[in-house]
Amino acid sequence: MSENSEPSPRTRTTLLKLRARQCRFIVSDDRLGAIFCGGETQVGSSWCLGIVA
Repeated sequence: MSENSEPSPRTRTTLLKLRARQCRFIVSDDRLGAIFCGGETQVGSSWCLGIVA
């Protein structure tokens, strides 16, 4: 993902479907039914490079 780009809709996921090494950045406005970025993260980080950049 390039700097300042939207997280890919293909990787977005819910809290209960999040797996290890998936970005935990919330991309939805609905906090109760939050949708997370889900992009691949670096070891030791909760966010993907697109969010951190």
